[in-house]
Amino acid sequence: MKNRKLFCIILLMVLLCMILSGCTEANKATRQVQIRADSFNVARRIIVINTRTDSVLYEIISTSSLSNSNNGELQITSLVGENKYKLDYVYLNSNISYIVQDVSDIYTDPYHYEFNILPKWGRIEQES
Repeated sequence: MKNRKLFCIILLMVLLCMILSGCTEANKATRQVQIRADSFNVARRIIVINTRTDSVLYEIISTSSLSNSNNGELQITSLVGENKYKLDYVYLNSNISYIVQDVSDIYTDPYHYEFNILPKWGRIEQES
Protein backbone atom coordinates (compact mmCIF):
# COMPACT_ATOMS: atom_id res chain seq x y z
CA MET A 1 0.00 0.00 0.00
CA LYS A 2 2.80 2.38 0.95
CA ASN A 3 4.74 1.53 -2.23
CA ARG A 4 1.67 2.11 -4.32
CA LYS A 5 1.14 5.63 -2.88
CA LEU A 6 4.81 6.44 -3.42
CA PHE A 7 4.59 5.22 -7.01
CA CYS A 8 1.48 7.36 -7.66
CA ILE A 9 3.14 10.44 -6.17
CA ILE A 10 6.29 9.95 -8.27
CA LEU A 11 4.19 9.36 -11.39
CA LEU A 12 2.18 12.54 -10.76
CA MET A 13 5.38 14.55 -10.25
CA VAL A 14 6.87 13.23 -13.49
CA LEU A 15 3.69 14.06 -15.42
CA LEU A 16 3.59 17.54 -13.89
CA CYS A 17 7.21 18.17 -14.89
CA MET A 18 6.49 17.00 -18.44
CA ILE A 19 3.46 19.27 -18.73
CA LEU A 20 5.22 22.33 -17.33
CA SER A 21 8.35 21.90 -19.42
CA GLY A 22 6.46 21.25 -22.68
CA CYS A 23 5.47 24.87 -23.32
CA THR A 24 8.48 26.82 -24.54
CA GLU A 25 8.66 30.51 -25.36
CA ALA A 26 8.82 29.66 -29.09
CA ASN A 27 5.62 27.60 -28.83
CA LYS A 28 3.84 30.50 -27.13
CA ALA A 29 5.04 32.99 -29.77
CA THR A 30 4.01 30.69 -32.63
CA ARG A 31 0.55 30.25 -31.16
CA GLN A 32 0.13 34.02 -30.66
CA VAL A 33 1.09 34.75 -34.30
CA GLN A 34 -1.35 32.08 -35.51
CA ILE A 35 -4.15 33.60 -33.45
CA ARG A 36 -3.36 37.12 -34.76
CA ALA A 37 -3.24 35.85 -38.37
CA ASP A 38 -6.57 34.04 -38.07
CA SER A 39 -8.03 37.33 -36.75
CA PHE A 40 -6.77 39.16 -39.89
CA ASN A 41 -4.10 41.12 -38.03
CA VAL A 42 -1.04 39.82 -39.95
CA ALA A 43 -0.15 40.76 -43.52
CA ARG A 44 1.22 37.76 -45.42
CA ARG A 45 2.82 36.98 -48.74
CA ILE A 46 1.81 33.52 -49.98
CA ILE A 47 4.00 32.29 -52.83
CA VAL A 48 2.86 29.24 -54.83
CA ILE A 49 5.64 27.21 -56.46
CA ASN A 50 5.68 24.41 -59.01
CA THR A 51 8.43 22.26 -57.52
CA ARG A 52 8.76 20.12 -60.66
CA THR A 53 9.69 23.09 -62.87
CA ASP A 54 11.10 25.30 -60.07
CA SER A 55 8.88 28.17 -61.17
CA VAL A 56 6.81 30.57 -59.11
CA LEU A 57 3.21 30.44 -60.30
CA TYR A 58 1.71 33.35 -58.40
CA GLU A 59 1.67 35.23 -55.14
CA ILE A 60 -0.99 36.74 -52.94
CA ILE A 61 -0.18 39.60 -50.58
CA SER A 62 -2.94 40.34 -48.09
CA THR A 63 -4.10 40.28 -44.52
CA SER A 64 -5.18 36.67 -44.59
CA SER A 65 -6.06 33.48 -42.80
CA LEU A 66 -5.06 30.06 -44.14
CA SER A 67 -6.76 26.69 -43.86
CA ASN A 68 -6.78 23.37 -45.70
CA SER A 69 -9.96 21.94 -47.19
CA ASN A 70 -10.88 18.27 -47.37
CA ASN A 71 -10.30 18.40 -51.15
CA GLY A 72 -6.54 18.98 -50.90
CA GLU A 73 -6.86 22.73 -51.38
CA LEU A 74 -5.28 25.61 -49.52
CA GLN A 75 -7.98 28.15 -48.70
CA ILE A 76 -6.77 31.74 -48.44
CA THR A 77 -9.33 34.09 -46.89
CA SER A 78 -8.27 37.73 -47.29
CA LEU A 79 -9.69 40.81 -45.62
CA VAL A 80 -10.21 43.43 -48.37
CA GLY A 81 -12.50 45.93 -46.66
CA GLU A 82 -14.57 46.39 -43.56
CA ASN A 83 -16.48 43.10 -43.32
CA LYS A 84 -15.46 42.23 -46.93
CA TYR A 85 -13.44 39.14 -47.78
CA LYS A 86 -12.00 37.36 -50.80
CA LEU A 87 -11.51 33.62 -50.91
CA ASP A 88 -8.77 32.07 -53.07
CA TYR A 89 -8.04 28.38 -53.51
CA VAL A 90 -4.74 26.71 -54.32
CA TYR A 91 -4.94 23.08 -55.39
CA LEU A 92 -2.09 21.26 -53.67
CA ASN A 93 -0.48 18.16 -55.12
CA SER A 94 2.97 16.57 -55.19
CA ASN A 95 4.24 19.28 -57.58
CA ILE A 96 2.64 22.35 -56.00
CA SER A 97 3.93 23.85 -52.77
CA TYR A 98 3.63 27.19 -51.03
CA ILE A 99 5.59 29.50 -48.76
CA VAL A 100 4.04 31.94 -46.28
CA GLN A 101 5.96 35.04 -45.23
CA ASP A 102 4.94 37.61 -42.61
CA VAL A 103 5.15 41.05 -44.27
CA SER A 104 3.34 43.09 -41.62
CA ASP A 105 6.26 45.51 -41.35
CA ILE A 106 6.02 46.30 -45.10
CA TYR A 107 2.25 46.45 -45.66
CA THR A 108 0.46 48.44 -42.97
CA ASP A 109 -2.87 48.87 -44.80
CA PRO A 110 -5.18 46.25 -43.26
CA TYR A 111 -7.15 45.97 -46.53
CA HIS A 112 -4.21 45.59 -48.90
CA TYR A 113 -4.88 42.80 -51.42
CA GLU A 114 -2.55 41.97 -54.27
CA PHE A 115 -2.75 38.95 -56.58
CA ASN A 116 0.12 38.47 -59.03
CA ILE A 117 0.30 35.78 -61.70
CA LEU A 118 4.00 35.22 -62.32
CA PRO A 119 4.78 32.56 -64.96
CA LYS A 120 6.48 33.75 -68.16
CA TRP A 121 3.54 32.65 -70.31
CA GLY A 122 1.18 34.74 -68.18
CA ARG A 123 2.99 38.07 -68.49
CA ILE A 124 1.58 40.68 -70.82
CA GLU A 125 4.15 42.82 -72.62
CA GLN A 126 3.28 46.50 -72.78
CA GLU A 127 4.20 48.52 -75.84
CA SER A 128 5.84 51.88 -75.28
